[in-house]
Amino acid sequence: MSGYLIGIIVVVLAVVLHRLFSVRAARIESPVLGFLNLSGAAGAEYLEEDRTAFGPLFNSIQESDFQPPGCNVLFIYGALEFDGRIRESTQSLGDIISQAGACVVILAVGNDSASCTAALKETPTRGVNLMLPLAREGQAFSRFYKELFTGMMRGISMPIMWNRLAPQYPGAEHSNVPGSFGVMGAGQVSFR
Repeated sequence: MSGYLIGIIVVVLAVVLHRLFSVRAARIESPVLGFLNLSGAAGAEYLEEDRTAFGPLFNSIQESDFQPPGCNVLFIYGALEFDGRIRESTQSLGDIISQAGACVVILAVGNDSASCTAALKETPTRGVNLMLPLAREGQAFSRFYKELFTGMMRGISMPIMWNRLAPQYPGAEHSNVPGSFGVMGAGQVSFR
């Protein structure tokens, strides 16, 4: 009887450990793309470029110049201050993300590395894949995100697709890719 009991304990322990440590992929059905332009005319040019490049991949697009739109994927057009706040907003980056409900957030203008580092320190990133580019690098920004979202629409998770487009190992070549700071707090997000 003790061998039987030990066998049950081992099976229960294996199931619990599997559930705790297995990678769970979040698949978002018909994701909504959101654009929040806090930079006026300068942001509008970038927004139009991005909407043209990868907007057609999404069934629904929400846009705003003030209030964060409800969406799954949010592009914010606004510059960071040295302390990580968004210059054009009274809200914190974390508040904007929370109000939008987005799990993928990209600050769609270039910023210096010190401001990006400060923003990452001040912003809760649990449940959000947050990307802060250093520069758009011309058309490279829109092209990169179009390829990223195309892969995610095929069910490839964001971290895996990101690594395919911009390998994350020392010495990897990253030509025509916008350099970014980021954290994958939402993990294996993909679309369908």
